Amino acid sequence: MYPWNQQGLQFYNASAVGHLAKDLDVAILRIPILPNSLSTQTALVQTVVEACIANGIYAIIDWHGSTAASAASSFFTTMATAYGTTPNVMYEDWNEPSGATWATIKTYHETVVAAIRAVDPDNIIFLGTPNWDQEPNLAGADPVTTSTNLAYTFHFYANSHPFASYSPNVTKAMADGIAVFVTEYGGCSSNGGGTFNASELQLYWNYLATNNIGCTNWSVETNGETSAIFTTNANANGPWPTSQITSPDGTTILNYIESNYAATVN
Repeated sequence: MYPWNQQGLQFYNASAVGHLAKDLDVAILRIPILPNSLSTQTALVQTVVEACIANGIYAIIDWHGSTAASAASSFFTTMATAYGTTPNVMYEDWNEPSGATWATIKTYHETVVAAIRAVDPDNIIFLGTPNWDQEPNLAGADPVTTSTNLAYTFHFYANSHPFASYSPNVTKAMADGIAVFVTEYGGCSSNGGGTFNASELQLYWNYLATNNIGCTNWSVETNGETSAIFTTNANANGPWPTSQITSPDGTTILNYIESNYAATVN
């Protein structure tokens, strides 16, 4: 999902989630919330989470920004209280840490994980890694050990991050024994625009499949960027005819999802 403007927030509704799951075979939704927009976005996030539960698909509640660990802890305590007994709801406590050492990031994670675990003992928590979620190898060398059911994030944009240069960080992290999940990726450039690099993206997809790593694509939006899966005139509630799905991004991404996760919902 996309939290920055109405072109993305319009899809934070139960009807859209239902059509994503049933019509487009979406098996998991990552649901960002901006830390400075809690008053307007918390209810929207909960609407999407509850629609994911109703449709039998996974949900990642994503704290999409940096802030004090106390603010994130308070928010996730509320989310864990509401959804901690629902095993398909997961948490991502810091999207794309940057400008901080792994030691600082790790301390933040330990604080937020403790707050979640005080309420929810076992749902999966995704932990952000340094340099815009591109260095899980640093986490693998010194992982959080205060809880179980933790995984670490890796992000890539195929037109900005060559597979040969960035995938070794994931390989090293897994060799050190930590779980990795790609909570954000795109076939385009890292700014959401640029060329859709299908060949480089396929290298990543092959690697993810070989290593059993899941992924969520950026994103459900209509703002005209290369990364948008819907055209600017797409219906906010669904369903979406082929004419409302972008090409090549939307068509390629949704075909990939269908080929891997078809019939997730009966």
